[in-house]
Amino acid sequence: MYCKYCGYKLEKKSKFCPNCGKQLIEDTKPNKTTESVEKKTAHNNVTPKRQHHKLIISLLIVVIVLMAGWLGWWKYQHPSLKKAVPGSIYKVTISTKYDGKKITGGVGYFIFTKDGQYALVDTKKEATAFENEDYKQAAKNWEDDQTRYKYHVENNKVIDMHYYVPGTSEDEHRKLTVNNIDRTHLTTTFKNNESAIGADIPKNSHVKFVKIGETKS
Repeated sequence: MYCKYCGYKLEKKSKFCPNCGKQLIEDTKPNKTTESVEKKTAHNNVTPKRQHHKLIISLLIVVIVLMAGWLGWWKYQHPSLKKAVPGSIYKVTISTKYDGKKITGGVGYFIFTKDGQYALVDTKKEATAFENEDYKQAAKNWEDDQTRYKYHVENNKVIDMHYYVPGTSEDEHRKLTVNNIDRTHLTTTFKNNESAIGADIPKNSHVKFVKIGETKS
């Protein structure tokens, strides 16, 4: 074995040349300081990426929660007609034009029970009686013993009000087409002069229903 620097003959396993003093075998042990710095550098490079991913995931979760909350609120505020009408008591106001002038006024109170009956009364006192009494008791001053007043919702857009006297020819349907609906209001437009309210109202009159209570039955 000879020194690769000066050619001096060496003994086996010599680490240094006795002639030129050069190191023959390099130290193969890793430098702990260098290795630590490299690991820390690698860790610092990975950590920002992980933090960035966590931030994106957190933001997505917040957006999803907010959207779900908004949709739930919107559905609560805008129920379907089939859910909004049954069991509701409404004050009815009509806006129309007469001789070129806009006229707005109240015409009464509509009551729609949960079991498919309806009533139209003149005063709030008569209307709120339906909150504490069943239909038969509350309507005794308005409905006679023979006439029947029924309603149902068609296609989630139309309230079909049907009143009739069993065994006679008195049998009529009057319909309200609902334009807009939310939890406390309905709006509709009469398309012809014979209205569902039972009075002659000019064509295209706008009718607003404001919910003031709920029926017992």
